[in-house]
Amino acid sequence: MRVMLLCVLLCAPLWAEKVWVGKPAPKFTAAGTLINAYEFGRTHADFEGDVIVVLEWNVRDLDSCKHMDKLQERWAKHGAKGLWVFAVHRLKENVRQVAKVVRKRGWGFCVAMGSFYDDDNDFSRYHHDDHVFRVTVIGIDGKAVYYDKTGFETALDAELKKLVYPGLGRHSVNARVSRTAKYFGERKFGHAISEAQKLLAANPAQEVVDDAELVVSRARALARKRNERIEEWVADKRYDLALPVLETMVDEFKGHEIGAEARTRLKAIEGDKSLKPELAAYAALKKLNEESDSLADDKMVEALRKFAADNAGRRAGGVAAQMAKELQADLDKRQGQ
Repeated sequence: MRVMLLCVLLCAPLWAEKVWVGKPAPKFTAAGTLINAYEFGRTHADFEGDVIVVLEWNVRDLDSCKHMDKLQERWAKHGAKGLWVFAVHRLKENVRQVAKVVRKRGWGFCVAMGSFYDDDNDFSRYHHDDHVFRVTVIGIDGKAVYYDKTGFETALDAELKKLVYPGLGRHSVNARVSRTAKYFGERKFGHAISEAQKLLAANPAQEVVDDAELVVSRARALARKRNERIEEWVADKRYDLALPVLETMVDEFKGHEIGAEARTRLKAIEGDKSLKPELAAYAALKKLNEESDSLADDKMVEALRKFAADNAGRRAGGVAAQMAKELQADLDKRQGQ
């Protein structure tokens, strides 16, 4: 009996170190180089109550690319609304090469540069040491429901059917709060807060209060995080980052003062004549990046350096210079291997 107990105690941590179907999914961290990075989610805990897929792939592996196409079909319907995908690129192609493939095939979910390239993206517990690419599906209860090479679609579709209130952390609320929770799951945060506040104003039962306040606190926390980032970006003149988030705030918090405040700030930046040259420079840099697929890495470095020189003194020029520096460092690294 003692021997058996000792074995159980020694073996228990192994369940948490690798993927086991039916057990809580292992921890992961997406903190390095990401293509289509999510707004906030960087660890498994950030998506509590939602469905997560961790997929291993490589641009030269046709089977894994087909898996990515199947995921995109689900992403088109559920992406960022209860479904989160981390496609971990396992081999040595650089981020520009991978990004070209991602854009060409129209994949909208997050691609994390993995082992051999960026160790800050830690999905090591999702990879067994047999050089076989696998797919992991994590269900709404945080447990792995699938871990294998092919045929993940059935398990994934079954979990997606269980989604009721994406992003809320759970999928059951008091019946009187179901409407506001539904708004939240649809990312209509302004409507969700307004509906919840109407409920709270009527002095309802405590269970209604608890669920309504959960919706309000989650929506306001998201707005607070966004506004903190916007403040930092504006202070750094990173209007290329601030403006898209403000546009999202206007859309998702429509009908609430949070959305109205975002609209006012957006118009103020776009209407500031002193910022016109900087905003135009960022637009030109965006166009350069979108049209850069035909350029080899060394030619892209040259193009970025020229852009930086032409826009010296503007923050967009500094951003281009940093991009050129990072791409050149990657080139040097690969040439030295």
